Amino acid sequence: SDVVDVIALLTGQEANAPEPVMAYVKCGGTHSVAKRRSQYNGVTDCSVANMVAGGWKECQYGCLGFGSCARACAYGAISIQDGLAIVDPKVCVGCGMCVTKCPRDLIVMVPTAHKIHVRCSSFEKGAVIRKLCSKGCIGCGMCVKMEGGVSMMMNGTLAVVDYTKPPVAVEGVVDKCPVKCIEKLS
Repeated sequence: SDVVDVIALLTGQEANAPEPVMAYVKCGGTHSVAKRRSQYNGVTDCSVANMVAGGWKECQYGCLGFGSCARACAYGAISIQDGLAIVDPKVCVGCGMCVTKCPRDLIVMVPTAHKIHVRCSSFEKGAVIRKLCSKGCIGCGMCVKMEGGVSMMMNGTLAVVDYTKPPVAVEGVVDKCPVKCIEKLS
């Protein structure tokens, strides 16, 4: 923000600091909840693993967990826990380097003001999801109904947060989710 202020002063423009953002991984499919398709013993890189029969997970939308994003993060904000990339919001500076490394486009930059997120990116129907991952969104829509459609909506069979709207204010959606794929970050 200091640099933005200096540039604004030099150019005679108004300084508008950008809204702070952080990386968020739209998957909750750890080794313990996601069904395995195969055992992968190749190069420890998400892009390579994704090219080899689509990776180890049955869910084609899930995090492969080989840490390409973590290696790209110069700040150490991403760790791999139980086969899943996890971002530490207190450490993430919002540079976006991790986003470029995910072959499945699971990492998105979200405003830090938003605390409630859907940790799933699968567009499969609920019956299919239940067979692939016990933490996947089943598309029941209870969260959207409870929230009133202000900042959450259904994108096909997937509940999503609209980050262009105000942060989700109804924290009850976290507990209402039957598969617990909605989380609140502290």
